[in-house]
Amino acid sequence: MSETASPVLKGRRLTLRPFLPGDVHDRYLDWLADPVVNEYSQRRGAPRPTAREAQAYLSGLAEGEAVLGIHHPEHGHVGNVKFGPVDRPNGRADISILIGEPAVWGKGVGTEAIYLVSKYLFRTEALNRVDAGSRNPAFIRAVTKLGWKTEGVLRQRIGTPEGYKDYTLLAQLAEEFTERPEFEQAIQD
Repeated sequence: MSETASPVLKGRRLTLRPFLPGDVHDRYLDWLADPVVNEYSQRRGAPRPTAREAQAYLSGLAEGEAVLGIHHPEHGHVGNVKFGPVDRPNGRADISILIGEPAVWGKGVGTEAIYLVSKYLFRTEALNRVDAGSRNPAFIRAVTKLGWKTEGVLRQRIGTPEGYKDYTLLAQLAEEFTERPEFEQAIQD
């Protein structure tokens, strides 16, 4: 990683900043156990972690991994986006996201956060590729709006109480990334 291993990223509406062990709060811990928030998450069905467990996770991130808190001007901390670990030899990193605050669901917060992290990874870290896998239709729509491509579908990969669900693999290459003014920080006069 560059010297800015845990960047602060500013967009039109959002600020993404390192989410550190001291930032863990009860509302965040509730999100991690909420079945609606985690319907599409790998945490689905997991018990509510203790503050110490969440802090240990954040303290134990590998080099080239970062968790950034997503901060909204009206709602404060609304979720997290994680990237990495950065695979430097192959010029790639995985991105995942959790939007815990229902008040911002469906309002483009996830799309802007993923855009900001992708831009950072392409422009600052000089990666060639960002990717993710998901069965969440909202995530798939968000990254598709940003120009990510579906690279494959793992049929019936995820077991749920409703039956087995497909898991979609998506990615974007640096050459496909397009700057989007609607997500860029407004220039102050």
